[in-house]
Amino acid sequence: IFHKDFNYRTNFAKELEKINDFRLNYSSDAAVSWYTRDSFVYRLLNKALRTTDIDIIFKFRFFIADLYRQLQKEYSKFIQRFTDDEYFLTVYRGQHLKADELHELKDNIGRLISMNTFISTTYEKGVASIHAGDGSFSPILESILFEIQINTGIDTKPYANIKELSVMKDEDEVLFSIGTIFRIKSIEKATDTGIWSIKLLLNSESDEQLKVLSEQIREETDRSSDLLTLGHLLREIGEHAKAERYLTRLINNTLPNDPVMGTFYNNIGLVYNDQGDYSKALKYYEQTLEIQLKTLGPNHQSVPATYNNIGRL
Repeated sequence: IFHKDFNYRTNFAKELEKINDFRLNYSSDAAVSWYTRDSFVYRLLNKALRTTDIDIIFKFRFFIADLYRQLQKEYSKFIQRFTDDEYFLTVYRGQHLKADELHELKDNIGRLISMNTFISTTYEKGVASIHAGDGSFSPILESILFEIQINTGIDTKPYANIKELSVMKDEDEVLFSIGTIFRIKSIEKATDTGIWSIKLLLNSESDEQLKVLSEQIREETDRSSDLLTLGHLLREIGEHAKAERYLTRLINNTLPNDPVMGTFYNNIGLVYNDQGDYSKALKYYEQTLEIQLKTLGPNHQSVPATYNNIGRL
């Protein structure tokens, strides 16, 4: 008992030290470094994103934005290494999935999926296989090996090799941003190992099917896209109450005369529109239009889209 208590107090003290370090020394250019550390940041953020815990996500909104922007900067440098218009890379990710999550993926072979977390991958298939496990927890938890093919010549959400920014310098880690879109190519189970192999293709942001799904999100400003991605994802998976709650918090923490307010209101309008509450949707669309006309002017490209939203009610 004493040994367990000692370990608990030791681990608690170490974690408290990391929390104080983060509070005193964190800067926006250290987001990737903090994300790759063995600390509360990675564990809390990933759990919150997986479970759509709005309270935690909102507290981490500055970090999500910093991580997205830093990854965006690295993405620009990363793709410049490839001179060909089409250069293909393959990366891997090993993890466990619940049986119902695997079943949902199997039902959507050939379709698009959107990731609601940042996705860590590696060039080394063997390393990913270790993380996938040996299938011994099946059928409660299935061992999954993702094989992701990347065409570096397509327009997509940011991803990059973060080795130089990571605290894990010995790992060639490629990190994909939240909201990255993949197409499920195939799902097969290896009879000898019991490990499921899921092949994904990084999808172009200009894909016609994706355009239909995300027409509104494409009209957002660059500055707001990293914060709005989560609200969009919550809406897409049917978590309308959480999406509305998250977006409302963004509104409450933004200056009233900021042009991005129009985008926040527009997205809440879309949430209510999805739910069939057209009177509330109209209310938010009208607020969107008022802000756009005041801050952006009547000729801005966002204004016709808002008129279109109102006209479709």
